[in-house]
Amino acid sequence: MAAFSRLEADSLIESSSADAIQHRGLEVSSKGNITATFSVPGLMTIPSDNVAHKVAIVKLSLDATMEWVSVPKSDAKVHLKAVIKNASEYTLLRGPASVYVDGSFISRSDVPPVSPEETFDCPLGLDPSIRVTYHPLAKKLSQSGFMSRTRHYVFSQRITIHNTKSLAIDNLTFVDQIPVSEESSITVKLLSPPLSLPDLSATGTASSNSFLKDTKENKLGVRVPLPIKVSQGVVAQWDGVDDVDSDDGVENLGKDGKLNWVCSLPSQGKLTLTLQWEVSAPLTSVDITGF
Repeated sequence: MAAFSRLEADSLIESSSADAIQHRGLEVSSKGNITATFSVPGLMTIPSDNVAHKVAIVKLSLDATMEWVSVPKSDAKVHLKAVIKNASEYTLLRGPASVYVDGSFISRSDVPPVSPEETFDCPLGLDPSIRVTYHPLAKKLSQSGFMSRTRHYVFSQRITIHNTKSLAIDNLTFVDQIPVSEESSITVKLLSPPLSLPDLSATGTASSNSFLKDTKENKLGVRVPLPIKVSQGVVAQWDGVDDVDSDDGVENLGKDGKLNWVCSLPSQGKLTLTLQWEVSAPLTSVDITGF
């Protein structure tokens, strides 16, 4: 079950004054894709003191799904973001926003233009309570000999995660990547997790019956491969599968070698993910390092 929090946002006029000005309600008199006009009933008194003031014109309480993302190959830190749905009747205009978590200022962010019923991402900074260890890469020669003209290497990459929170978390995503060969004589095969590249060869389209049986609709209504279960609370899928917006995009899934693990972790829970791939190369090729 996804973790939810309540995010309260004020649409504000920039200010440096500490004086509170009474909040008033408003109505939307007109709205469009990129503009909106707000009618504030009554009169607002703003001091003429050559100082910027904040005036709240509306206060909204919106549901936010919390998501954690880490790319441990580049940085073992875990980033937290809120995916917020604008369930109000108001169009949110583009502009800067101050982000507070539990009453503490976290960062400045930019809010994009958001129409009613649309969603947007709000970065909430780093979450140090989720600790990630990206272990050294292991390499093993799996097959070679006088009769074989090809060497086979197996590479293993372990990632250890520890949730030190007092609560369980969902929607924890780890992004990693296997190498992609640019030489026809060198092949790279993903071993674990056992994801397969989308096979659209039957009809050249993601609408074919053979493709549909092992797929689901993503949030954009495109048929994409189902995630595979790796272990309890862990599934794996190709990176970008939730954002593919066309059949052409489905064909390109996995071509860059990027994949995701989507995890759920109990309080104080620990988890080890293993990425494993095989590289096959001619005996005459240079030494294979894995990436």
